Amino acid sequence: MSAVNSRFCYTRLVLGISLFVSVLAAAACRIGADDPIGVSDAVSEQVVSQPFLSSLSGSGTLYREVESEPLQAGMRLQDGDVVHLDAGAVAFLQHEDTALARFEGPADFEVRLHTRNGESVLTVMLGSGTTIVRRRPEATQHRIRVQTDAGIVEPEGTSFRVSREQESTTVQVASGRVRVLASSVDPDELRAVTEIQEILDVLDEIEDTSVFVDADGMVLLRPQDVATASEILSDMRDQLARSGVAGSPDDATVRTIQTVLRYAATRMSQTRPEVTQITVSERTAILDRAPTRLLPPVPENGNAGRSAPARLTIQTDPPDAEILLDGVPIGNSIFSGLFEPGEEVSIEVRAPGYESRVLEVEFTPDLDERLLVSLERRRPSMTREHFFQRLRQGDRETVRQWLAAGGDPDVQNARGVPALAVAFGAERSLQDLLGSFRPSVEIVELLLDAGAYPDTRFEVEASTFTPLTAVVLSGLFRDEVRMDLVDMLLNANASPDIVLETGEMRVTALTLPLIIGIERGDVDLALLGRFIEAGADVHAAAFYEGRVLSPLAMALVLGAESNYDPADAVSMLVAAGARTSDRIRVQGTIWTPVEFAEHAGLSESAGVLRAAQL
Repeated sequence: MSAVNSRFCYTRLVLGISLFVSVLAAAACRIGADDPIGVSDAVSEQVVSQPFLSSLSGSGTLYREVESEPLQAGMRLQDGDVVHLDAGAVAFLQHEDTALARFEGPADFEVRLHTRNGESVLTVMLGSGTTIVRRRPEATQHRIRVQTDAGIVEPEGTSFRVSREQESTTVQVASGRVRVLASSVDPDELRAVTEIQEILDVLDEIEDTSVFVDADGMVLLRPQDVATASEILSDMRDQLARSGVAGSPDDATVRTIQTVLRYAATRMSQTRPEVTQITVSERTAILDRAPTRLLPPVPENGNAGRSAPARLTIQTDPPDAEILLDGVPIGNSIFSGLFEPGEEVSIEVRAPGYESRVLEVEFTPDLDERLLVSLERRRPSMTREHFFQRLRQGDRETVRQWLAAGGDPDVQNARGVPALAVAFGAERSLQDLLGSFRPSVEIVELLLDAGAYPDTRFEVEASTFTPLTAVVLSGLFRDEVRMDLVDMLLNANASPDIVLETGEMRVTALTLPLIIGIERGDVDLALLGRFIEAGADVHAAAFYEGRVLSPLAMALVLGAESNYDPADAVSMLVAAGARTSDRIRVQGTIWTPVEFAEHAGLSESAGVLRAAQL
């Protein structure tokens, strides 16, 4: 297999789109210039016809052939290029002076370019994520389309959104009209490999099965609904490709192909997608986020007489601040974009709890500006003492007001205890913390969303906790672990490996359900699995009752002492990578884990360990 075809197999797997690698894919792959717009004074017609990234916020990767490189504003995209956007990234793809497509990460898409009837056609193969497209109604020479594994969407001067998520494709139209063909195979691919008029006529019939969706309409497409028809089209495409454009199948073969294609059209007409209405708020949300700013197209005779586009790069502090261009959100943290010389724009940077900043920028030729925009925190009018008084009483509205006014989510009380620690019982007695205190989910969520440090340490009667170990230990003590709080902390990047220190133990969160569960005869496997999923260290040594043991060794030793076989917990630890060869010292004797399990009568755990050594 060639390097080109190898790459196509890889990208199809990444995107999750069944595009059937064929000789057609290899023939369609073109190599073109990829220098940013304006770098070269002589621009060929091939480069002019290429779409380009007019702006990028966040990060992503371009995959071309077998190579990859970081995305950056100004990149021209070629036929077959695959783009991956990281979570939180926003990219704008411009096709000539016709259309802009906004992609919101995480997302994956492939660019396909071809001509049809003298028109330049850009097809975006959306594997995952969301794109919002705005196409100029008066555009006639260039088209943009969006294709997924369930449908092909082509606009007629409109704004629309296509989302490929949860095994389905959703198309929502904000203005104008789109045509939706329920198929994962593009009829244009068949047209590219045949000149037989009888077959071309049937392809027109297939496209006639499309539905038209007007403003405020929505369509849901599922791959399984178009599977049979798409498989037929794929087989016919491959059969025609083997003959080649100049090939001349005999009349019987042509009639057979016609019959099969008409059957595919019948199946597609039977699965016509149902059109429903979207709400006014959904329509407004699409329009508000739809891209509007197009750079003038590069003249066909090159850049003569024109200045290169200006470039502006913005980095924000705080790093998660939102950036808006002329009132339209364009992403967070880092933004880089191209602008026409003489263009004037308004750029706003904002973040909860900070004073917004607005920059009025007029671009000069060849400008390449890099700005760090720092925001100042708002100063809350309430005092720190009042905030902590209301925090102790569980008043979430006061916490909300404090944060909205710019209050620090990590503010400390007079004794140096941070707000999140107080929310988890830092100022209470150990008996109260373990026995009856319940943190407010709403307050914890407000503080974490505002950026509170999730691993803040605090002491309660000589024991050192973090919010995670406090909620886990108290929950296990009462047999009601608050998984909502556990998930909230782990999702905020709280570490499950920070040690809980008390008078009798120094353990990580992973070991707590083992110690308490085995001694009670019922290990909380869901909690144990959640820590493993979060990347907890399954080898972190724990100190308990005078012994230093790994989590696996702790499970076996405590299981033997409690007459409880923790086979399910042992299986989870082994599957997560716990070493079955590490020795265990118990009362002066050294064992392998399987030897100790057999000696202690933990037959099910021994079986798990033996199987892991095979």
